[in-house]
Amino acid sequence: MSLDRDSENVRAYEGGSFRDRPPGKGLFSPMPMNALLRVAKRYEYGALKYGKSEAFKDGLPVKDCFDSAMRHLIQYMDGDNSEDHLAAVCWNAMAMMYMEEEKPQWQDIPSRKKFTKGKGSFNYIEKAIKEGIK
Repeated sequence: MSLDRDSENVRAYEGGSFRDRPPGKGLFSPMPMNALLRVAKRYEYGALKYGKSEAFKDGLPVKDCFDSAMRHLIQYMDGDNSEDHLAAVCWNAMAMMYMEEEKPQWQDIPSRKKFTKGKGSFNYIEKAIKEGIK
């Protein structure tokens, strides 16, 4: 029996199984789990504070997220430990990324508007694979 492969990226494993892992899907395994847990706790804090864990998905002005991220970064640099400021910076950065791809109408930073085109706007990995990293 032959197997039709729709990808050049099929990996054969010692046990006889196969797995497709096309470039550009993301690489999660090297991400620091402790940092991800801190950000996840920030999402939980937001759910407790605002009564809805995904309230940001209704839309937030990107400028507000940027301002909040910068305030938290300054508080972190100033030595404030009243809350997890780095997790708040990450939360705000992730909210900005969400707005760029899912809610581009909330992009209110003039210099970024031309780069915000919705899903798939940031295809640098696919481009680097095709053309090589420069």
